[in-house]
Amino acid sequence: MGVALDATNVYEHDGDDDDDDDEEKKETTTTWIDDALAKCGDGTGRGVGVFDDDDDDMDDDVSSNAESECHFDDEDVVHGSLGEKDVPKHAREEIDERDVRVRILIIRERDAEFARDKNFKSRSITDLNNEAVKRLRGGDNVGCIVSYAKLFRKVNENNVTHPTLYVCHSNRSHAYLNLGLFDEALWDGHRAQTLANERFTQLQSDEGSSVKTFVKGYARKGFALMGLKQPKLAKLEFEFGLSMAPNDEELKRGLEESTQAIIRDLYVGRGKEKVQYALPSSGKTNERISSLPYSAPLHRVHPRDLLPNNLLTPFQAENDHHLKDTYNYMTIQSDIRIPKRYFRVLHDEERRLKYDAAIKRAIDKIHAEAKDARVLNLGCGAGINTMIALKHGAHHVTASERWLYMAMATKENLLNNGYSDDQVKVIYKRPTDLSLLRDVPISCNLCICDVLDDGLLSSGMIPAVKHALDQLLLPDAIVMPSSATLYAQAVEIRTPSIDGLDLSAIDSYRFHPTYTCGVDFTTDAYTALSAPMQVFTFDMLMPPESSEKQILDVTFSKRGKFNAILFWYDLTLIDDITLSTNPMRDENLPSSMRAAIQFMPGQIAVNDGIVLPVTCAHNTVGIHFSVEDAEYDHVSKRDASFPKYHFHMLRDEGRLAAYADAIERQIGKIKANGDQARVLDIGTGSGVLAMLAARSGAESVVACDTHPSLVHVARRNVAANGLGSKISVFKRDVALLERGKHVPY
Repeated sequence: MGVALDATNVYEHDGDDDDDDDEEKKETTTTWIDDALAKCGDGTGRGVGVFDDDDDDMDDDVSSNAESECHFDDEDVVHGSLGEKDVPKHAREEIDERDVRVRILIIRERDAEFARDKNFKSRSITDLNNEAVKRLRGGDNVGCIVSYAKLFRKVNENNVTHPTLYVCHSNRSHAYLNLGLFDEALWDGHRAQTLANERFTQLQSDEGSSVKTFVKGYARKGFALMGLKQPKLAKLEFEFGLSMAPNDEELKRGLEESTQAIIRDLYVGRGKEKVQYALPSSGKTNERISSLPYSAPLHRVHPRDLLPNNLLTPFQAENDHHLKDTYNYMTIQSDIRIPKRYFRVLHDEERRLKYDAAIKRAIDKIHAEAKDARVLNLGCGAGINTMIALKHGAHHVTASERWLYMAMATKENLLNNGYSDDQVKVIYKRPTDLSLLRDVPISCNLCICDVLDDGLLSSGMIPAVKHALDQLLLPDAIVMPSSATLYAQAVEIRTPSIDGLDLSAIDSYRFHPTYTCGVDFTTDAYTALSAPMQVFTFDMLMPPESSEKQILDVTFSKRGKFNAILFWYDLTLIDDITLSTNPMRDENLPSSMRAAIQFMPGQIAVNDGIVLPVTCAHNTVGIHFSVEDAEYDHVSKRDASFPKYHFHMLRDEGRLAAYADAIERQIGKIKANGDQARVLDIGTGSGVLAMLAARSGAESVVACDTHPSLVHVARRNVAANGLGSKISVFKRDVALLERGKHVPY
């Protein structure tokens, strides 16, 4: 990090240099800097951006709206447009030498100015600032920096201050940017932002230059970071500034430039991000699953990525004061919602027929051995499998259901169908809390476990079956399902372009905290990047007691952005009767069961033929996939509140085409009448309708939304499509927008 060049600068100038050395250094300096300084003086250059200085005066009553556009040509400011790998070594050395010589020139000019103006410490801060501003407006960036050196020496040595000192740092950052000294510009931009923030915090009613310069601090820092080839950090600065000043043209332009710079960096393989995992580097490992001790610090939430081996018990969750309120709330919500979700099971003909056939075959096998069929039904739902078992000759069925309203529905359905308490017993308990005699009257010889979900293990199938085998079943009991095989496939799930509009910013929010509640998708919503791979096989007669982790070498068959794992399972109910959630099967798919999606922490660029080691792990109640030491194009934002339906809206081509046609017609009518089209997009979401309006010819678009993540997505999409000059995005309810402040007409 560079340090601002003022009176306390770390650079020291030896005043005893002889004249010959000075002349020689001046000659070598002139050969490379004369043209650059001339361009700074006449305002014809072009650098990393246009930086206005309308906040340059110290006093609010003498502020000026004058603009200064003093920059280098593109070839002079290589920092702002090229990366390290793009610049030849000799050119890189020339740039570094140039920066050093510019700094030396500034130091010499500073020392000469101190000698000429020996009484500068007696001048007021406002007077010194006005002198610097005058030079900045005239295009003399070196002179501006030198004048501020006098001001800051007075401030430091005389121990004085000024309430708007941040203006000086902002203007000096402007001058450094014009000279291509981005380290110093970043330091001054950060200092300006810090000082303005302190003043704004103290003066809450100040809505004038304080707020304006405070926002400019982010613009200065952003363009300095662009010059330092850190566009991702620059993008964050521009976005933060836009969150306070959505109409600021400089910030919107900076966001567009940083977005394009990030794309260029990713194209040549720079700017990747990494996520660290506490997972083994290779091979298979096992660790026995156990419950947390009651005294464990449960308020320290375990990261989702690490799949803990010490599991939280329901008893702990219900009694620990850190968790019990949340746990009880979620239990109530689940009790209410589970019956609604179960309607899918009731209408799933394929699932019902397969279970019917499997239960009949199992009971027939038991009867063939001259035994009574005593059935334990774990996760009985609405009682379908319980009644199927009784229909096929089960002597007695114990039906267990964890969710209250489902247990009540089972009991009522059994009574309505003529089954008595002598034939069936309904228990409202978790499967792992069942006990012999008290809940289950006798050891059973058939276990029907219908505790299934999209992620296979997430509803607790393995702990439920293991508890039943240990406590509730006979040694020769039949367990249904008898086995499960898990498959996985690397896929790409991305938002397509809509009529040429880039909407990829929303893909940064492809995150779901769990796959249990499902992520809706269709077969055309993802692109397969690899062949399916078998991951785990679970034998339900010997369910695992330990976690398992293994490395799969995934060979990619297509170029793309790997950002998700699609996984499914094949269930063997009994013998050759199976159920599958394989999405590639065209028929015999259960409508209430589907494949699951786990999104990766970000996007990984892959090509045809490359091999990537994927770590697969389970801890008997969860499955997780990860890539060690992966380099991501970007890391996804983990916002569980992000409204997922926006992904589906952007895939609705008919809806978007209708909106595009209607918007274009209305704007055409307005323009045909000789008026300007000024659009207000309420609930902009991804910003797609605002961009369609801007592209259809609207002069200005004001878009608003109340969800902060959607506002970020809309701003990034607008910047990616170069429409920032027409569209302003506000995080505000439409009822709170004010004419003249938020809506400029």
